[in-house]
Amino acid sequence: TVLLLLLSIVGIGVGGLTVPYDTLAEYVPNAYRGTTMLSLNYFWTFGSMMALSAAYISLNYFHSWRVLVVVTSIPCWVSAFAGWYLVPETPRWLCAHGKFDQALETLRQGATQNGHDALQLFPPGTTLVVEVGEEEEFNFQALCLPQWRWIVMNLSGAWAGFGLLYYGTILAITIIFQKNEANSNELDFDYSAIFTSASAEIFGVLLVILTVDRWGRVPSQAWSYIVGGLCASSMCFGSSVWGWHDRTLAVLAFGARLFMMSASCVTWIITPELLTTEVRATGHGVVNAMARVTGILSPFVVQKSRTVAGIVLLITSILSAFCVLQLPETAGRSMGGAGGAASQEESTAEEPLVDQLVGAAEGEEDVVAIG
Repeated sequence: TVLLLLLSIVGIGVGGLTVPYDTLAEYVPNAYRGTTMLSLNYFWTFGSMMALSAAYISLNYFHSWRVLVVVTSIPCWVSAFAGWYLVPETPRWLCAHGKFDQALETLRQGATQNGHDALQLFPPGTTLVVEVGEEEEFNFQALCLPQWRWIVMNLSGAWAGFGLLYYGTILAITIIFQKNEANSNELDFDYSAIFTSASAEIFGVLLVILTVDRWGRVPSQAWSYIVGGLCASSMCFGSSVWGWHDRTLAVLAFGARLFMMSASCVTWIITPELLTTEVRATGHGVVNAMARVTGILSPFVVQKSRTVAGIVLLITSILSAFCVLQLPETAGRSMGGAGGAASQEESTAEEPLVDQLVGAAEGEEDVVAIG
């Protein structure tokens, strides 16, 4: 009971992962946003490989899963404290809660880091004003408005597919490369094959970094989901029906994780790019929850039968690609410029937060509008 309670608390914490990601997307200029956001996924890949290494050491030398839990919790604590002290709060949120002095200080720090004279742009006496339209709804109901309904539905489908495909593929690889020795009730794993497949994510991130701006967000996702689904499905069928050699299965596992990582990276990018500030945090949280739900369901799909898993993963990859193809392209466009009502009126597209506010500060009056 205690373990289940603690796992539930972990799930609540995971739900907040989208907030710092979206915050960074608001600060980064358009020209560097894609590369910067994709580069963050190297830390995800590095963490996955370190978790696998920690599992190997903990289970083979300490023979305790508790050691693994303690070791993997250390980076979480470090990240929490580092984020608390180093990551700036968004000026919009600070102003919305009446903390105008802190918001102004954050803007000055951002201007300084971008090579501007902070006191010249934001001189003493500068007043911050929050612009909020009457039509804006800072809650879940805003996502049901006509301008967001279709985008959120397709994003939810893409994220649901991502959750099932990504976590289902990892679980399938673990099951396929497990070794059950004769006359023994203990399970062992081919850690070399699993670790090699995990390293494929490095190349998956590199692939989208090189192609996402050239091909676009939508085609990159669609092809990655389809090719990843084909690799994962072939791996499942090859191990259960066709009796393929472990080396062939390892190659397919490598390809599956490579393309699943590529697809998921672009899905993470396009979501905050499509949504405007008013609905970005809520919308990203909702679609991320869809991935958590399908991620929970993935063990029941994969463990039942490898053949069934192969069929489900292939169908899911096709459906995910279909949902992605319904989304507007965001490459080269401002934040929120391709989604919802913003696509109908170009003036509502968002510039990077610091550039937007610096531009406002260069106006005629020392009044900065944060909208």
